[in-house]
Amino acid sequence: MGAPLSGKDGTFKKAGSPLVVDVLRWDFEPAANEQRFASDKTSGTKQAYVTVKDWNARVQIKVHATEKLPFNIDDEFAMELHGDDSGNNFISGTCVVVGHSVPCDITEGQESEVEYTLGPRSPVIYHGIYFAGVGSSGE
Repeated sequence: MGAPLSGKDGTFKKAGSPLVVDVLRWDFEPAANEQRFASDKTSGTKQAYVTVKDWNARVQIKVHATEKLPFNIDDEFAMELHGDDSGNNFISGTCVVVGHSVPCDITEGQESEVEYTLGPRSPVIYHGIYFAGVGSSGE
């Protein structure tokens, strides 16, 4: 058994550009709509069937005083969410920026960060370890 995946060397890539620097974290949330029904063939027990697949991602990026925010709402691009630095374990797809949050900590003076919410413009593809247990490749 290998070492556990820590995320320590995880990254976020926008296709066609270098790594987005100072990524603090990313979250990926696959989901699906379901339909439930019962009939005489299900012995009176409802059965769930997946219909429409969906996903969202969130990416937190450190804000620098001398740089503009890297993305705007409605920006569309191909992305890769890497779980480590091997280049083998990542989730890819085309996304659109659907929102962002820019908190400002006045009392503690913490470093500022922006959190982007990304919505789907294509199915995602799971690579490496993300293939098992998360979903199917190309879905």
